[in-house]
Amino acid sequence: MEEDSKFNVGDHCVWKGQGLARIESLQNEGGQDVLHLVIVSSGMKVGMPAANADRAIRRVLDRETAAGVWAELKKPAEADTRTWEDRYFDYARTLVKCTAQDQVLHLRRMYGSAFKPTFGERKLIDAYEELLFSELGHVLGRTTEDLRTEMKALHPVFSPTAGERPPEPKLPESKPEGPSVAGFDLLGSFQVEGGLVVADPIYVSSEADQRSGVNYRVAALPGKWYGYAAEDEEMGRTGVLVAVHALKVEVKPSLFRKDPLTALRKKANVVSNVRVDGGQMAVLDQAVRNEERFEDELSFRTRYGTVLNRGCTSKSGFGDGTYPVSVVREGEQAVYVQVDFR
Repeated sequence: MEEDSKFNVGDHCVWKGQGLARIESLQNEGGQDVLHLVIVSSGMKVGMPAANADRAIRRVLDRETAAGVWAELKKPAEADTRTWEDRYFDYARTLVKCTAQDQVLHLRRMYGSAFKPTFGERKLIDAYEELLFSELGHVLGRTTEDLRTEMKALHPVFSPTAGERPPEPKLPESKPEGPSVAGFDLLGSFQVEGGLVVADPIYVSSEADQRSGVNYRVAALPGKWYGYAAEDEEMGRTGVLVAVHALKVEVKPSLFRKDPLTALRKKANVVSNVRVDGGQMAVLDQAVRNEERFEDELSFRTRYGTVLNRGCTSKSGFGDGTYPVSVVREGEQAVYVQVDFR
């Protein structure tokens, strides 16, 4: 790497959200420099464009800072009483995007619970510990297991007397806005300014546009749109995700032999195939796809439905794979977009 580069071959670094890594090599692949990392705890090897390194990795803490972080982590903290959905969103986002100091505060709040961790909480604690302890152990000369053992002796969540977490009260579910269509689950309504991007949530941003087959972008009729998903009854999985302009479904059913979506589906033409690597699919207004709050909503929410009133998401049927995108246009603008997972 260049002498003034932030990272050099052989350096240890922290891959955000994953933990301690070592930079193994820098290679030119297809005209771009690619960093190859080895995750220390697992030995897993990953590659990333060197141009994106500042977003994905950071330098390891110095010894003084690491000692301060460890001391802070041992302090008691009040438990987090928010709903699981809000806790998960905040903690998952902090795990990937925030500083070690922010991560320590969140882990302390999980440690402060008087209840045994649920399966989801246990996974979050494990992820935080893997991230923080791999780095702290490296800097302070201790093993990850040694650090875990010390933590378990200090905090109530690990106590043998910790009780089971009582069920959280169910919040009233808000009814999604839009007309019902037989055979489809209504996800809700959203607004579009003039274009849609169809992709796995990790590929909706403009940075992914140069990678062939990871997203599809189309000019779309502005206004209100609705999202629908239908299950493949035979397989018991999501079969199709649909986004449709409101003008195409807010009509009298008698105008169609069956329903408006069936009629539109017969007109739709396959225009592209998009790749899924995270088991999800999104149809999002292109005008907001680079805004951080939409990136966070797509990356860290556990629910499926609409995305802050500007798009919709669903599971992707079989999970990862390549799926066809079909479109109905009026003039140059799409009024119906479908991703078929069957």
